Amino acid sequence: MIPSSRLEMLTNNQLTRTFQKNMQVVQAKDPELYQTIIKNIHLANHRVTPVIVDDKIVNMEISFGHDRKYKLHDEDIGEDELLTLAQTIDHEHSILLYKIGFGQVFLALYALTEKPNMYFDVLKKPIYIVEPSISHFVLFLSLHDLRDVLQSERVFIFLEDIPFTEFNKYLQLPGVRIPKKMVSGIKIPGELFSSCDESEKRTQLSTVVSKRMEDMEEEKNRLLLDVRRYYSERSWETWQAIFSKSPARPPRVLGLTSIYTTFLQYCMRDWLEGFKDYGCETLLHMEPSGTRLFGVIEMLQDLHQFRPDLIILLDHFRYENKGLLPLSIPVVSWIQDLLDEVVDKKGGTIDPLNFVYSFSKTWLSSGIFSGPRFKDCPVDFLSLGINPRIYHPLPDIPKDIDVLYVSHLYHSSRTLHPFRAGVGGEAIWDRYEVLLLADRIITSEQLEMIFKCTARHLDQVNYQDLLYILKDETSNRRFAQGVFSECRIEPNDRLYGLFNQGSVCRLTLDAARIIKAKPLIELADEPITLCIYGKHWDDIVELKRSTKGPTANGSSLNQLMNRARICINNSGGTTMHMRALEILGAGVFMLSRRIPRDMDNADLRDYFVEGEEVIFFDDGPDLKDKVHYYLNHEKEREEIAARAHVKVIDLFSYKNIAAQILDKICNHFGNIQPPGTGSR
Repeated sequence: MIPSSRLEMLTNNQLTRTFQKNMQVVQAKDPELYQTIIKNIHLANHRVTPVIVDDKIVNMEISFGHDRKYKLHDEDIGEDELLTLAQTIDHEHSILLYKIGFGQVFLALYALTEKPNMYFDVLKKPIYIVEPSISHFVLFLSLHDLRDVLQSERVFIFLEDIPFTEFNKYLQLPGVRIPKKMVSGIKIPGELFSSCDESEKRTQLSTVVSKRMEDMEEEKNRLLLDVRRYYSERSWETWQAIFSKSPARPPRVLGLTSIYTTFLQYCMRDWLEGFKDYGCETLLHMEPSGTRLFGVIEMLQDLHQFRPDLIILLDHFRYENKGLLPLSIPVVSWIQDLLDEVVDKKGGTIDPLNFVYSFSKTWLSSGIFSGPRFKDCPVDFLSLGINPRIYHPLPDIPKDIDVLYVSHLYHSSRTLHPFRAGVGGEAIWDRYEVLLLADRIITSEQLEMIFKCTARHLDQVNYQDLLYILKDETSNRRFAQGVFSECRIEPNDRLYGLFNQGSVCRLTLDAARIIKAKPLIELADEPITLCIYGKHWDDIVELKRSTKGPTANGSSLNQLMNRARICINNSGGTTMHMRALEILGAGVFMLSRRIPRDMDNADLRDYFVEGEEVIFFDDGPDLKDKVHYYLNHEKEREEIAARAHVKVIDLFSYKNIAAQILDKICNHFGNIQPPGTGSR
C-alpha cells in the first residue's frame, strides 16, 4: 500500500509536469499570454490532496491557501444541456465561456463543437474563454493535457477581469463571430465561484457583448445610408461613361465570396485576376480564416470605401443580400453549383442589372433558368477559365510521380461510411436528419437501418447507374423506394429528402467518395508511383500508402502537377472541371473519367478532340491499362499534352472571360436609355 503522503507527492509532481507541457505550447502560440501567467505564477500556488478509500484515489481536493478546498466531483457538467447548446449554435456564432473552473465544461463543449461542419470543413466554431483568476487558469493547465486544444486556432483565451478590455478589443476585429451564448465553466457554489461579486461580473461581460452588437447595428445603418446615398446620386451618364468601349476610368470590380470551399476561393481569385489583366481595379471580399465570417458590416465597408462599379458573385444573386447591394450597380452571378437559391422556382426575381451566367450548357437547356423569376434576365453560357500566370509548364522540374490525383473527399462522418459493416466510425447527424428525429418522423434506429441498407446497395451499383441515381429524379426515387421497402418503412416526402437533398445528402457525398476512390484502388498495388493529395483520404485502407494529405492551391499545385507524368481528372458531375483546366494549363498529360454526354454538366469533348488532346477512361481496369500504356509511350503522351495546352490557353483565359462580361454590360448601357426618358 502506498502511503497517502507518497500519493500526494506523486499527484502534485504529475500536475507540475502537465502544467509545464501545456506552458510550452502557450509560449509558442501566445507569448504574451505566457508572460502574463509567468508574472503572476505566485498567485496560483495550489496543492492537491488525494481522497483515498480502500487504498485507492477516489477523488482529489484542491486547496488555494487559507484552507479553501474544492472537490473535483462537485462540478456538474450537464452534458445534455451542453449538447443542446452546441446544436443550437449555428456556424455564424461562437461560444463565450466565463470562468474555466476545473475544465470539464470547456472540454465537453470543445469536443462537441470540434466535429466538422456538415457542409464546410473549413469553418471552425470559436470558443472564447474569459477567466478573471490566474490561479484557476493555472489549475486548469495542471489538471489536463491540453497541448492539442491550446494549439487550436478556434480557442481564444482572455485572462482579465472587469472591464474585460482585451476581449472587447478582440470583438472589434473584422469578421469576429459574436457569441450567441454565454456559459459558466463552474456549476458549484462556494468561493471558487466568488458568489459575492460574480453576478456583477457576468452582467458586465454580457454588457460588453451587447454593446458590441448595438454598435454593429449603428455602424450598419450608417454605412447603408452612405452607400445608398452615393449610388442614388450617380447619374446614368456616369454609368455609361464607365461602361463604354473607351471608359472614362478603369472600372472598379468587387468580388464577393467566402472561404467555405477552395473552389470559391480560387475561382474568385482567378476571375478577379482576369479583370485586372483587362485593366480594371479589383478588390476581393473574403474572410481571413475559418474562425471569422464576414457579414453585413464588412460588405458595406467595402462598398463604402472601394465604391465598386461592378460586383461579381459565384452561385448567388443580388436579391439574396437583402437590399444591401443597390439596384443601380451591375451584378454578375456566375452559376457553377445548383444551390437551393438557384433551382428554387419560388425564389426571388432576378433584376435586369443582375447578369447571370451558367458554366453548364446542359443546365441552360434543362429549363433550370426559365420561369417568371428570370423574365428580365436571360441567362448566358460562360465556360470555366484558367489563370496562365499560375498554371503553366515548368520544363526543368523532374518527373518523379507516375500518376497524380488531387481532390478532397468529404469527411467520412458525413457519408455512409460509418454504416458499412465492419467499418465503424462516428456518424454525425446533419441538420436535416436532426429535424427528422426531433419531429419524430423516424427513430435513430430506423435511420441507421436506412443508411446501412443504402450503403450495401450503393456498393453494388455500377458507375453509370450511380450517376443516374444522383442526377435523374425518377432513378433516385426508384432507388429510395427499394431501400424503404427493404427496411419496411413507409416513406413520405420528408423521408425521401434523405436521398434527394442534392449536394448535401449522405447519398451524394458517399457517391462522390466511391466515384473518386474506386478507380484509384485498381492502381494501388501496381509498380508505379501513385500520389493522392487532398483531405480525408486516410480511412480508405487500400490507398493509405499513396495518400499524401492536402496541398496548397496555386503555384504549389502547379509545381506538384508538373512533377507528374499523368494527372487524373475524375469528377462525377463534369469532365470540364476546374482541375481539368489546371492540369492542361500546366501542360501535363491528363486521363479524364468518361461521363455519358447526357450526364455531363460541362463536356470536355465540346472543345477538345478525344484521342488527340484528351484521353478518357471508363472504369478502374481501363484506367490501369491506359496508365501503363501512356507511361510506356512518352512521346505520344507529351504530344497530346502539348496540343491540349495550346488550346486551353487560347480558349479559356480569365482575361477573355472578363472581356466577354464587360462587353455585355457595355452593350446594355449603350443600348438602353435612362429610366423615365422613354425609348429611342
